[in-house]
Amino acid sequence: MKRTFTLVLALLLALSLLPASALAEDVDESAYAAIFQDVREKIRGDYGLIGGNSYPTDDISQCSYAFYDIDGNGVAELIFKSNGGTAYIYTLADGEGILLAYWAGYRDWFSGINELGYFFGGGSSSAWSGGTTYVRIAADGKSIETTDVSYDYKNDASEFITITTPDGRSMGMSEAEGDSYVKTNFEAPLIELTGWKTLTEQSGRITARQTSSAVLVNGANVSFDAYNINDNNYFKLRDLAYILSGTEAQFEVEWDAANNAIRLTSGRAYTAVGGEMTGKGAGEKTPVLTSSKILLDGAEISLTAYNIDGNNYFKLRDIGAALDFEIDWDGAKNTIVIDTTKGYTAD
Repeated sequence: MKRTFTLVLALLLALSLLPASALAEDVDESAYAAIFQDVREKIRGDYGLIGGNSYPTDDISQCSYAFYDIDGNGVAELIFKSNGGTAYIYTLADGEGILLAYWAGYRDWFSGINELGYFFGGGSSSAWSGGTTYVRIAADGKSIETTDVSYDYKNDASEFITITTPDGRSMGMSEAEGDSYVKTNFEAPLIELTGWKTLTEQSGRITARQTSSAVLVNGANVSFDAYNINDNNYFKLRDLAYILSGTEAQFEVEWDAANNAIRLTSGRAYTAVGGEMTGKGAGEKTPVLTSSKILLDGAEISLTAYNIDGNNYFKLRDIGAALDFEIDWDGAKNTIVIDTTKGYTAD
């Protein structure tokens, strides 16, 4: 009886072997915060989820994860696995988490991912038929495509191998033709995967703490509502624009709701909207990466920004670099120094 590996089974091959070049070590886990929370809830909602039938548990520490850019498109996939073999493979698209595949079972059923980017497993144990499903992430980066190779052991050699492509086309080949086609188009050496981390309550979560440093702007002491995140200082964008208005580094801030964009215009005085320089956060916060586009003088730029309690906070050095004003650190006085009369100098 013909048997082919299912899609989810084939996709989990990523768990044991992935291209070394795909290792993503510097991923901002907070961008995947919703995915981490979803998996933690899945585990606790079904005690057998990560352990499978053999290792039922709701202990999230029995689950590991890693970031790998499986398809090489610059967006790292987030892969979870457990001792029992359960796995989830997620990606990000347009800021949203997408579940590409999941599986529960035994990891030793898998072969891996090869240098051509295909996941695949072994064939059927049947003496008369079998097959393999080759799977890879599609060109859109948020779905998968499959090619099914079926082996039909009939006396007629022309029907030995049938290949069904992702677009539904079916090709029948002789044994020699089929073996050559498969080896050329699907098979390649496997590549090792390393770098797993244990899933914890803090995985995917970043803590923002109120900045304790003093701030000098052109020699004057200014009290900002600012946070320290991963040893970098983040300032409320409109507060910075308000204080720097009238200086060499002044800039306007406008919200473009139609395009979900924050528009910055350099050299223009800031227009206050109310609420600037009021209130200071207390305690620890959980920041969320800002999903809005950032446009400076009409051109999109890449700035690290987080939303905390409905306000956008930007990395101070990013703003200094974009608008070309000096950011300095006086360690002896625990003071951040902003000087708009000087240009930005990288550390």
